[in-house]
Amino acid sequence: DEFQSQALGIVLDGANLIPPDRHSEMDAILTDSVQMLSNNLIMAHAKDIPTEPEGSQAAGKGTLDWDAYFRSLRSAGFNGPLIMHNLSPEEVESSRTFVLDRWTKCLEEGD
Repeated sequence: DEFQSQALGIVLDGANLIPPDRHSEMDAILTDSVQMLSNNLIMAHAKDIPTEPEGSQAAGKGTLDWDAYFRSLRSAGFNGPLIMHNLSPEEVESSRTFVLDRWTKCLEEGD
């Protein structure tokens, strides 16, 4: 807001918003964060919260509440790219399928 520039935007990573001790508040944190940043969202990351400190961040392998995350993005009118990262080549196809299935389900529930 301070810069008032159309050249700046927010890349949202839902997994990075959730402190380890606040998993029970995940829905509210995701909803509030997306709502607060919605006017400037240009991209969203699709990575998971690992179940172990050094665990996989491939979508669908962790503890992120994907329904809450995607519902928040949909409610905000987000239509930008969803970028997967921090996953192995072997995890790409299953993560892609997971993200597409969840996003499609979210869109259908909004109709």
